[in-house]
Amino acid sequence: MFLENSPHNFTHLFWKDNDGLGTNLPSTEFSLTPELLTQLVQIMMDYNTGKINHQTVIQYLVQYSNDGRNFHFNLNTDIQRLLLCRYPYKIVLSTPRDVWANNPNRETTDFTTVGNIKISFGTMSKGEEYEAYKLMALRKNIREVIGEKDIIGTFGQLSFYSEETKASVQQLFSVLAHELDLEKHAILCSGSLLGAGALSYYEASKKGLKTIGIFPHSIAHIVDRSKFSCVIIEGDDWGDASFIFGGLPSRIFFAGGGYWSYLEYEKAQKFGTMVIFLNFPQAQYCKEFEDGKPKTMFSNTNIEEFRKYLKAFL
Repeated sequence: MFLENSPHNFTHLFWKDNDGLGTNLPSTEFSLTPELLTQLVQIMMDYNTGKINHQTVIQYLVQYSNDGRNFHFNLNTDIQRLLLCRYPYKIVLSTPRDVWANNPNRETTDFTTVGNIKISFGTMSKGEEYEAYKLMALRKNIREVIGEKDIIGTFGQLSFYSEETKASVQQLFSVLAHELDLEKHAILCSGSLLGAGALSYYEASKKGLKTIGIFPHSIAHIVDRSKFSCVIIEGDDWGDASFIFGGLPSRIFFAGGGYWSYLEYEKAQKFGTMVIFLNFPQAQYCKEFEDGKPKTMFSNTNIEEFRKYLKAFL
C-alpha cells in the first residue's frame, strides 16, 4: 500500500469504527481506511485520464459513502476536485486539472502526492474566535455595501425530482420574497445558484431585494459575481463557510438539504439563529436532520399559514 511509505501521518484520520454518520459517534471521527483511500485515488486517476466519466465516479462515491464508510463527498467536476468530509475533518483529492490545488493562497497546505493525484488533509473548523471575528467583520462590510439589513438565509437541496417539486419550492420562496421589505431585508444564498438557492435568488431578484452569495475559492472562477449585491468567498471547499451560512442570517429557511445543509443547521443552532423548514412534494432532508429536536415547519399545502407566520415575525 502506498500509504505505508508515505511521510504523512495518517493515523488521526483513520478509525476502525464503521458506524454511519448520524449516530452518536464523536464528530471528530473519520472512518476511512488506507485501502479505501487507495481505491478513491485510483478512481480519480482514471477520471483524470478519461477512462471513466463523472457519472461513474459519482456511482462509486455513492456506493462507498453509503455502506458505513463514514464520509460525505462533493465532486467539483469543473476542476476534478473531490472533497471527502466528516466534519470537521476533510480530505481533498485533486487531479492535475484542479487549478485551486496549486494556488499558493489555498488554506489547506498539508498534502502528499500519489501518482498524479494530490491529497490534501485539513479541517473545516477554524475555531470559535475566528468565526466570531469573521462574522463581525462581514456584518460591517455588508453594511457598507448594501446598508443595514436583516439578512434572511435561504438554503436547501441542489436538485428536484420533478417540475411539481420545483414549482412548490418556488411558490414558497415567492411568498417569502413578497413579505420581505426592500429597505429592511436581504437574501443570503449559495453562490452556485443551484436548486433551492437558484429559486430563492430568482424570486428575491424579481422583487428587487439585495442578494448576498457565498461560495468557496474552488468554484470562484465559475461564479458570475455581478448577479449579487455582494459576495462572500470563504475557504477552499464547501463546508468551510458553514459558520457563515449558519451565523450571519437572523433566520434561515431550509427547502430540503443534504449534509452540507446540515452543517449549516448545526452552526445555526450554535449561534441561536432561527431555523424554519419547508415541506413540499419529494422534499429531501438527509438523515442527520432527524436529531429529535423540535422544528418549525411549513408546507406548500398551507400557504396562508406560512404567510401569516411571515407577517408576524418579519
